[in-house]
Amino acid sequence: MIPDMELDPDADRWDLPIVGFRVNDIWFSGRLYVIAYGENSGLTLADFPKVPLRTQIAFGGPFVLSLPDGAEHYLDAAEPWETLVTVLGLRGACIASAQTDRGGILRIHFENGSSLVAGPHPQYENWEVAGPGALYLVVPPGGGDPRVAS
Repeated sequence: MIPDMELDPDADRWDLPIVGFRVNDIWFSGRLYVIAYGENSGLTLADFPKVPLRTQIAFGGPFVLSLPDGAEHYLDAAEPWETLVTVLGLRGACIASAQTDRGGILRIHFENGSSLVAGPHPQYENWEVAGPGALYLVVPPGGGDPRVAS
């Protein structure tokens, strides 16, 4: 079963269905992509070929990476790739919680004590979350409720 998500229009924040997903890939390609995979719970051999549960978190500009030792790195996905090397340390990290709110802030905390936080940018969509399933959230320029599309 691939989970989908509907945002409660009366809520002030939303929990994203990616808890337990493990970061396997980090891509640098115009944006920074953190890709995490979940378990194939509920799938059987009849579901072959199995499609792993996957989420892709993309950053287009500024975000903060906090490390377990308390260090904070103020990064920008639009900067040269070599400035983003610290993000590679998230490979293998398991997502402990992930939320967004009405202000367009995305917060992802990992079991190892690391976290990623990104807000809106005044001129462009600074972050997006695609997957699992049909889930697609993107923060609008200037902030506000993340938009949902499928």
